[in-house]
Amino acid sequence: MAAFSVDGCLTDVVNLLFAMANRQSPEMKLESKVLKLIENIDRKIHANELEGLWIPTHLVHDGEMDDLLCWLLLEYLHRKLGTKLTVLCQVRGAGGLLIWPYALIWHQADGAMPGKRR
Repeated sequence: MAAFSVDGCLTDVVNLLFAMANRQSPEMKLESKVLKLIENIDRKIHANELEGLWIPTHLVHDGEMDDLLCWLLLEYLHRKLGTKLTVLCQVRGAGGLLIWPYALIWHQADGAMPGKRR
């Protein structure tokens, strides 16, 4: 996975794939099993054989790189299925942790970010 030069850890992506396949995560020393599962899910997605895969309808994340890759994958799958993914982004505010719906953060009618004035 390092060949893709992604900054950060990809643990959440691998955990998502194992959850989608309804499998328990193997010990990290069994890299060949991890790769086999990733290749199997990749094949299913490209062949549009999505039945049997669990595809989450909700995602809560804090915007780290592996979270964004999970979001991208899930959004892609939901578009293929004609369904909708609900996403909540955790952000730090002055008062502590806030959870914003994705639609509120990026798609406000006036285009402004929450808390900003034009």
